[in-house]
Amino acid sequence: MIVNVAYCTVSAGLIALIVHMFDQPMLLGYILGGVLVGPIGLGLIKSAVDVSTISQFGLILLLFMVGLELDVSELFKMGRVVSITGIVQFPICFGVHLVIFMLLEAVGISYGEGSWSSIYMAACLGISSTMIVVKLLSAKMEIDTGAGRLTIGILIFQDIWVLLLMALQPHLDDPNVSGYIHTFGMMALLLIIAFSYAKFVLPAVFSAASSSVELLLVLAMAWCFFICCIALLPFVDLTMELAALIAGISMATYPYSTELNSKIKYIRDYFICLYFVSLGMQIPVPTVDAVGKAVLACLIVLSVRWAGLFVVVELLERDDRLAVVATMNLSQASEFGLVLCSLGKSYQHVDTDTFTIMIWTFAILAVSSSYYIKYNHAAYVLVHRCLTRIRSNSATKYMLDGDEPKVKDNNVRDIVLLGFSKIANALVVEVQERCPALLSRMHVIDASMKFKKRIEKKGVSFACGDIGSADVMRHAMPKVDGRRNFVKLILITNPDSQLGKHTNSKLLSLMRGMECCNEETKVICTAEHTADVARLYSQGANYVLKMVKLSAERLADMLEQYAHGMGGAEFNKDHGAHHNVQKVLANVLGEEAKRDKARERRVSEVHTESMLPKKSHA
Repeated sequence: MIVNVAYCTVSAGLIALIVHMFDQPMLLGYILGGVLVGPIGLGLIKSAVDVSTISQFGLILLLFMVGLELDVSELFKMGRVVSITGIVQFPICFGVHLVIFMLLEAVGISYGEGSWSSIYMAACLGISSTMIVVKLLSAKMEIDTGAGRLTIGILIFQDIWVLLLMALQPHLDDPNVSGYIHTFGMMALLLIIAFSYAKFVLPAVFSAASSSVELLLVLAMAWCFFICCIALLPFVDLTMELAALIAGISMATYPYSTELNSKIKYIRDYFICLYFVSLGMQIPVPTVDAVGKAVLACLIVLSVRWAGLFVVVELLERDDRLAVVATMNLSQASEFGLVLCSLGKSYQHVDTDTFTIMIWTFAILAVSSSYYIKYNHAAYVLVHRCLTRIRSNSATKYMLDGDEPKVKDNNVRDIVLLGFSKIANALVVEVQERCPALLSRMHVIDASMKFKKRIEKKGVSFACGDIGSADVMRHAMPKVDGRRNFVKLILITNPDSQLGKHTNSKLLSLMRGMECCNEETKVICTAEHTADVARLYSQGANYVLKMVKLSAERLADMLEQYAHGMGGAEFNKDHGAHHNVQKVLANVLGEEAKRDKARERRVSEVHTESMLPKKSHA
């Protein structure tokens, strides 16, 4: 066994390193490592029995860790969108998958022998990979975004569905009511015992051991296997995997759970490596038939995810970005799908063909998933563009027929915001705090109706339309008594990555050609790259926002003041206080003028780096 484990570790390490260099999930490297040393590879290991035995520890620890991260109390704090989507996503995906796989079986495309193959394929492909998603979102620093929180919330609900599926698995051969009553009754009993211990006994135990991290780790492992031992009692008769998950859930609300999680994960990761290596060793020689069916299964998963996620989020929130990005994030199969299929194979519910197709499906989706998540926002731009055209057709026709926009008042709206992004939202809030009178001069044009009521409550007018369409923009621009007034200031606060083909450059050219704009109209654009700054200024932008540059300059100013002993007022001021807007603007423009003079001396060297225009400020 030790020799076999050594072969597995070396193979998994080498292949995982190669896979990691290509930015692919290491789980894929572990599976390929098993293929390399297994019967169809080098044949160093003739049988996977020894390694699969020790890898069961990895599976138990994996489920224990999942339970530690599943804080049931946090589920009640999640918003309506997360809760409803998390509850209905798996049933929708499972139901649609099942219908599709049964239809394929009816026309002769079978995913394995037996009556359970379609059900297992439908269930195992209905959940997404927690390991892959969390790792890739962490690398992109999108865990704390709205789409990231929705993604993690749905994954938590999927873990609960896995718990229910694991409870149902042992009795699929004999689906009698008494068997299910016994299983769920014992689960309830085990949950009561676990939560009772976690509430009344474990606090004193872990408090006494809190001075020793080593003892905390050993006690956590002891707790996991203590619940497993209870599950193995003849009158309880539950699996150790299910018991490990319950043990983790009972400790999730405990104060030491985060630290225990950080300590156990390194042990878990090694056993997980062995577990997926053992799965790789069970893969037979690939055939065209198996790979072809796996590719078809991948297409089914990618299609059905939009029905189970995108449609639900759109109906609840009407937020294209949230719906598209969350759907792209969760467009893969889960490692738990392999676990469920592997358990199903041990129960003789499915055969090797189903298990092989499942592994190939997981591998293909795991590779492609890194690209889905990497380009999730680019996908949003494409989908949003198509949806905007569909939604704005009727609104555009309404406007082009000569009718007035719905928002109509007698205020002169000479400040126009093209698109309502996070920066635009923060700007409106800041203006409301500092100078509410300016709100009556502001007008927002955006393709989404989501923020319409919120904007209009603040006194800002709103028009729905595609900001990249000249015809729509002519009718969406603000008017007074039916007459179009000249716009004094136009703000484009979205960067090009969020605008798609409607770049700041194209919008700037469009605005300069509008009848409501003249030579006195100031246009503020947003850039992400230094080269874009110079190009936008050359096209006639009056000011270009570059967040990295602005943040660095602001921090440098504060540090300079602080170094001269003048930072007290800046660092300790009451941010809730109202300021005189005219005085603030005068001070800001005065400081900008000083910066202009200083930078004019080095403009030939740093012109492309400067955030400040040569022209007067907007």
